[in-house]
Amino acid sequence: MLRSTLYCIAAAVAVTIVTVAAAVSCGEPRYPAQLVEADSAMMRGDYPAADSLLAAYAPTDSQQPRAVRMYYQLLRIGMQDKRAEPLDSFGLIRNLCDYYETNGPKQKYARALLYAGIACRDVDDMPSALNYYLHAKSIAEESKDMRLLSWICCKEGDLYLHHEMYEDCPALYRQYYTLAKQNGDTLQMALAAFRMGRAYTILDKADSAVASYKESVSLARCLPDSDKIVPYAKRNLIDLYIQLEDYAKAAELMDASGLNDDNRAYYYYGINQLDSAAYYFEKVANTPYNIYAERVYWKQLADIEVTRGNVVAALRGYRHFTSLCDSVGKLDKDSKLKKIKAQYNYKQIEVERDAISKEKRRIEILLVGLLVLLVVASLAFWFYRKYRERCEDIRIAHAQMEFLESDLYMRIRMYAGKEDFRLNDDEWDELTSHINKVYNGFVRRLLELVDLSETELRVCCLVKIGIQPAAIATMLFKTKAAISLIRCRMYQKLTGEKGTPKQFDEFLMNF
Repeated sequence: MLRSTLYCIAAAVAVTIVTVAAAVSCGEPRYPAQLVEADSAMMRGDYPAADSLLAAYAPTDSQQPRAVRMYYQLLRIGMQDKRAEPLDSFGLIRNLCDYYETNGPKQKYARALLYAGIACRDVDDMPSALNYYLHAKSIAEESKDMRLLSWICCKEGDLYLHHEMYEDCPALYRQYYTLAKQNGDTLQMALAAFRMGRAYTILDKADSAVASYKESVSLARCLPDSDKIVPYAKRNLIDLYIQLEDYAKAAELMDASGLNDDNRAYYYYGINQLDSAAYYFEKVANTPYNIYAERVYWKQLADIEVTRGNVVAALRGYRHFTSLCDSVGKLDKDSKLKKIKAQYNYKQIEVERDAISKEKRRIEILLVGLLVLLVVASLAFWFYRKYRERCEDIRIAHAQMEFLESDLYMRIRMYAGKEDFRLNDDEWDELTSHINKVYNGFVRRLLELVDLSETELRVCCLVKIGIQPAAIATMLFKTKAAISLIRCRMYQKLTGEKGTPKQFDEFLMNF
């Protein structure tokens, strides 16, 4: 223990010395020792120490060199980002970018660009955010600042994740992980692995997600602040095992902490112990955590109470669910208004800074012309679409009549559920073709959303034409319970939410 403590102290001193030496060698001004130490603490991930040093510095002398004042502001904004606070001082960040573009080392310019990107991301301006990130990334690569480069990759991955461009996330998070490993930064490696797990989960790559979360737990366990990562990685890992119906592994990871109560709720629901599931759903639903999660918990609890025949409890659950839906709607509206206001302020700063009033008038004239063209094109498109819809309605009506009068449909309706009735591969292909014609490419649209196994696809086709679950089970050599589990799993695949077989059926009928 003493040896590891001495190593940490030696590393901190070494980073400080290197930072000061680099500043002197690059011809930078001599910064106050507190700022240099704060910068070193931030780079090595000791955010409380950096925060404390910056709070103690508090410059008041306006006669200080501009370089010192800019450096202080750069560090202050950096700590604001580390505390996960919105970067709403875009004018100040733009001043930092302009200053460091021509003054000081390029690493500081790259950091200022990174913070500008984060500020744009906070107001949902993805194009500007990505532009700043890529500019900062190229500078960090040229200057070989691996710590900064790893952080930029992290932020770029988060940006893609936020805008649901999930396919691009794993590569960026893998680069983030590799750079953190080169830097010997175990904390960032653990966070990168955690983010990879989240991205792979969304992409429905369960094996990769499980491996990533396991690695995050393994790396974080040796860190002083392991409790800030390990419980959350384990919680997501448990949720994955429950989705995969590997309940034994899920049970092994659950501990006595309240953090796993929602895992327990879904675990007991999965193994059909509804009393225990109801207990934990009610517990997490009454625990202030996240209004979006609470809404799901109350809905799930109400559905369970319906199954158990507890009408009063079910009505109470649905009342809570309805109330939370209203609250979520208001919250989303308020959030949207705040974001619109932030975007407006950001655009105002840009307009005032760049002084583009003449260009703006020219653009407005151009926009009016484009708007007129857009209205004309929209009207033409609307008439064309109505004509196409009319033709499509006629085609679907003919396809429906052809399907309903087909020998295949008659046989299915007559014999579905009988022990000796099965469809061969050609008949399944014929059924799929009919359904695509009648329901506007139903199977094709499903496969564009998610990858489905042959069995899952056949379940969807039979549900779509109104075949009962018991009959589906007989036709596919499955038990009725297995068909119910398949429907639950597919509902989550298609909607991203846990649900019941009945919800899946309703979803498909309306799809």
